[in-house]
Amino acid sequence: MNNNLLNDISMASGITWLTCGLLAAMPLLFGAVHPIIQGVSHAVMLVFFGGWLLLNSDAISSYLSRWFIIPVLLILYVALQNVPLPLSLVELLSPARAERMQMVAQLTGAAITNITISDQTTIGIYRALCFVALLFYYVTLRHLFAGNAKIYMTVLYLIAGLGTFEAFYGLLQFAKPHIGTLWLKSVGRGAHGTIIYKNQFASLINMIWPVVFAMGTIPFIQRKEKFLQVKNRKAKSFFNAFSGTKLQGPVFIFLAGFMVLAIIFSLSRGGILSFLFTATLLTLLLPFSVKAKFGFFTVFLGLILSFGAILGWDTVATRFASVGGSASTRMSIYLSSIQMALDHWLTGIGLDSYELISSVYIKWLPETTLVDRAHCEYLELIIELGMPMAALLFCWIFFGLYRVFCNLRAEESMRATVIGMGAWCGLISFLIHGLIDFGWRLPANLLYAVTLLALATGSSTLQKLEKKRKRHKSHKQKNGGKAIFQ
Repeated sequence: MNNNLLNDISMASGITWLTCGLLAAMPLLFGAVHPIIQGVSHAVMLVFFGGWLLLNSDAISSYLSRWFIIPVLLILYVALQNVPLPLSLVELLSPARAERMQMVAQLTGAAITNITISDQTTIGIYRALCFVALLFYYVTLRHLFAGNAKIYMTVLYLIAGLGTFEAFYGLLQFAKPHIGTLWLKSVGRGAHGTIIYKNQFASLINMIWPVVFAMGTIPFIQRKEKFLQVKNRKAKSFFNAFSGTKLQGPVFIFLAGFMVLAIIFSLSRGGILSFLFTATLLTLLLPFSVKAKFGFFTVFLGLILSFGAILGWDTVATRFASVGGSASTRMSIYLSSIQMALDHWLTGIGLDSYELISSVYIKWLPETTLVDRAHCEYLELIIELGMPMAALLFCWIFFGLYRVFCNLRAEESMRATVIGMGAWCGLISFLIHGLIDFGWRLPANLLYAVTLLALATGSSTLQKLEKKRKRHKSHKQKNGGKAIFQ
């Protein structure tokens, strides 16, 4: 084996460990909401993933397509929102923004000749860099998954482990309300794991549980081939032995049930409604018979109902009974925010600028109350990006997901379809929850959404690598060697 090949294997191994570290660390450290943790995480992606992709530029060209033009354009637009422009041009593009700055100039007596479209200049540039980091991360994952089935499988198990920890920690917080988020004090009853806001916690777990449930159904597929085991004549590790038995089926379904319990007892109404929608969607899309689906979800719902009765369904019922007051408040916020969107329909106000000017439009609340989020990611993005670019973003997302769905339905491998559909449903849950909450603003949630996209689009590699393993094994047996799939 030459030195170049050894170096490539060593670098791929290091990038894999780095990927796993980010997947574990970002949710555990408050969802990477702290600016220092967030900055370090994205800097690591930019430097290490970006550098690795440069060294493997020839190999990754197959993952790039015309669909990447749109996210690149969106990132450039976010950056351009923070470039100073002549005041006369801003008056034409965004009259409301120009009017606000002219009022500031009158109050301060300063002469303003150039202003930016964005009200949050520094943060806007930083957000653009974050999106570049996530783009590097996605392409890196696709390349890793295509080259080694063990990495795909490792990421699946890591996601399952993280979701399990968060779910049990969250349920412990509900049972013992004095337990806070890590070393922080508790701010109220409800499961939220290591995430400060329960709605963002529910959004994260809603992405994970469909994948774990799909993993639980894999052992029941009536086929002779095994699910991507690393086969060796030596003694197997517990991990590999476990992945090759039907024991993992009940275990993963059990764990998925506990994750759903954590969503329910987070008392996030948006999270619970997203779960119900996702569960229905997953039931319809899994490629099993009606009888098999009925069996899976009977056990699944039985687990949820029985353990939920122990924790107390009355708390959840009380939470939904109080929906009237908060729904009225949110509807008023939506209506006020719509006017903000109309005033900045062409250029938007820049990412994370909503909280700066919300008080100009939401005047019916006390002056001491600041509305920092619109509680609807779609509406807030329309306000921040402008209607044309927001429409481009939404069309790209939904057409892209439709293409992924069609590719999954066309898969020959049932295992690839099942895992891919689990990841796809997790993404749909993430998008549905964005209608009524702001879970997209948590860096860990964005990382996991991109990871699920890579799992869904990369699930076809399961079939390709399984065929490669069989050919390799057959060749080794003919030559009297060992059949080892790596």
